[in-house]
Amino acid sequence: MNVGTTPTFVTRAREEVLDATIASVTARKNVTGWKVMNEPSLSDYRIIEFIITGELTSSLPSRNPRKTSWSVYKVHLKDNLEQIEYDGAKHPHYDLKQNVEQISTAIIEAFHSSSRLSKVRASKEARRLNENLSTLIVEVHRLFNKAKRDDHFYPNSSQITKSHGKGGKQSYFVPQKARYVIHGGRRGSVLLLKTHFQGSEPIMNADIATQTKNPRKEDWDIVKKILTRQRLEWAINTFRPHKSPGVDGIFPVLLQKGMEEIIPHLLNSIKSSLALGQIPKI
Repeated sequence: MNVGTTPTFVTRAREEVLDATIASVTARKNVTGWKVMNEPSLSDYRIIEFIITGELTSSLPSRNPRKTSWSVYKVHLKDNLEQIEYDGAKHPHYDLKQNVEQISTAIIEAFHSSSRLSKVRASKEARRLNENLSTLIVEVHRLFNKAKRDDHFYPNSSQITKSHGKGGKQSYFVPQKARYVIHGGRRGSVLLLKTHFQGSEPIMNADIATQTKNPRKEDWDIVKKILTRQRLEWAINTFRPHKSPGVDGIFPVLLQKGMEEIIPHLLNSIKSSLALGQIPKI
């Protein structure tokens, strides 16, 4: 998506094109006006703006985990998980991917059975900036424009960034002339790889074979020492309950509320993953 020669990352010492906007062929047709903005971003990374065109459609109904009946969820979860057979310890070459998919399906089905579908209502009004932040934005633009006119860093601009910016140590800069040109297609991809992953080479049409490890008794013993129920429970409880789910659609709160039912299955799957040397795709 990147066009032009404007750097996306600028500091007092250097400027580079660190950021690349990647889109599919279908999405690329709907994106126009990609450009790097000149206004201050309160960081070393420049603001990138682009326009996405398309038809507006009504939002699809979804389930809110905050409105889940957890008592019903636990009952369905327990019934679903009881139908899963685990034989990884007896049969080292059992289908780990299938086992993980069964656990994920059990959790999702229990969630759907205990939570109703509802339409997401979009807010009619956008959030407004408070008076203090609005004043700071105006002041930042004033200092930034002054720095461009004077061709040097304005000392007071860094004070605003330190007290209100994200990170606390950024300072404003004068945009310098770009030294890098972005290329598209395969040439651009190779350039990004060589710039940020020095020494790497692209592998075209590589046939990478996956080998299944035959774990020994010592492997299982090490895994049991590394992974315990207490450590797994601690890790799950560190998640923010309603954090956005991954590709599997599982919210952290679904693991936390069904801890007693899920933990034994997760322990078996993770131990098998470590002993077999496999990471199942979900």
